[in-house]
Amino acid sequence: QLVLTQNYANYLQALEIPKVAATQIERLKSENISIIQDELEGTTITTFTPWIKKSISFQFNENFNVEYGENETKGVLNYSCSRPKSNIIHCNSINLKKAWRIMFDYIFTESHLINKSYFLSKNVGMTKKYRRL
Repeated sequence: QLVLTQNYANYLQALEIPKVAATQIERLKSENISIIQDELEGTTITTFTPWIKKSISFQFNENFNVEYGENETKGVLNYSCSRPKSNIIHCNSINLKKAWRIMFDYIFTESHLINKSYFLSKNVGMTKKYRRL
């Protein structure tokens, strides 16, 4: 369950989310995340909000694509994720059409999951901290 955000609204605006929506999303903190790791099936990260449920499934060190948005906001992010340490998932994503480059880490601790994300092409970062339920 999301308990803390830092610079999240600015990050969402860099992703072309309107300011009023980005501010509301950051203020509400109504987001849960589930990460399931299986040696054979791979990793699935699912984000739940009151508005959307989205999942990405992948194998470490293999490229994969994720479509997002609809109509004029539709796009594709090309991902690659690795596991540099047993408690860290590190991912890079690129949208060639928009020249976006994003790097993020999921860091597992005993009591929390920390998501640190850096929108490299727009020079903005954010942190989200989740507590275990």
